[in-house]
Parts: sequence; structure tokens; C-alpha cells
Amino acid sequence: AVEKLVRLDGTTGAPVVDDDHLLVGFVSVLDILPREAASGGALLPIIMEQFDDTSDGASPKEISQIYSEVQAARKVIARQVEDLMSTDVKTIKPHDTLQSAAGLMTTHQLHRLPVVDDDGMLLGTLASTDVMRDVVQKVRALAAHVDVDEDAASDLNP
Repeated sequence: AVEKLVRLDGTTGAPVVDDDHLLVGFVSVLDILPREAASGGALLPIIMEQFDDTSDGASPKEISQIYSEVQAARKVIARQVEDLMSTDVKTIKPHDTLQSAAGLMTTHQLHRLPVVDDDGMLLGTLASTDVMRDVVQKVRALAAHVDVDEDAASDLNP
């Protein structure tokens, strides 16, 4: 259910696989947010379900509204992932370069790409932060091997 995705800290999306571990879709917060907006913000914040002391002194109308929002949030998170997931999933193969993955992420505005084998079996997920981490490591390695004259480098600054 969607609840599992919502509870994952820091995760903005996840691949969806069938019983054979073949990729069948991808669900992300971008799949959930349009429904959230259409429902009037029932999930924002979902923490309202856990109110206890906040009801002290609240009017019956306020309590009723909070209850309605909690009920709407429960309906959304109880939905099955297949009802929300995207099935047109951009993927990469293990032998693809990080440059091609970064290009795909940029072109399609993606933060995660499922990595699949030739049969479509999910092997893992590449995140945009993984790509950035690799870029930073390469820049650091290059900087360690290049001896830059500080005077010459200062001429490069505007």
C-alpha cells in the first residue's frame, strides 16, 4: 500500500516489482501529490492523525474538520500502489554510463532511475545524489592531481 512509501524517511519514490522481481512501475511523491491537491490537502500534514492534546479547547467544527482530513488521508494511503504508479518508467542498465543516466534524469526531471537487467528484473536504483557524489569524487581526485599556481588561479576569478 502507499502507506509503506509515505513512511519511508527521505524517499521520494520507489520501483514497483511483480512476484518475479520484474519492474512493472514506479511510484513517487509526484504520483501522490496531484491526488493530494485534489483532495484538499488531506495528507498535509498526515501527523494530524496523532493529535491528542490538540483537541483541548478546539471547537466541534475544528474537531470535525481534523477528523475529515484524517479520514481522507487514510483513504489515500490505503490505496494500492498500482492505482498510483507510473508504468512508463525510464530505466538504465548496469553497463550504462553515469553521464547517460544524468542525461536521462535531466531530460525527464527524474531523481531516481531503476537499474534493470536485459529481462527487466530490478537490480537496484540509481539516485541523483549518487550521480552527484560521483561527480564530486572525480573533481576532488582531479584537484588532488593538478597543481594549480595560486597566482594563475586568481586571474581566473572575476
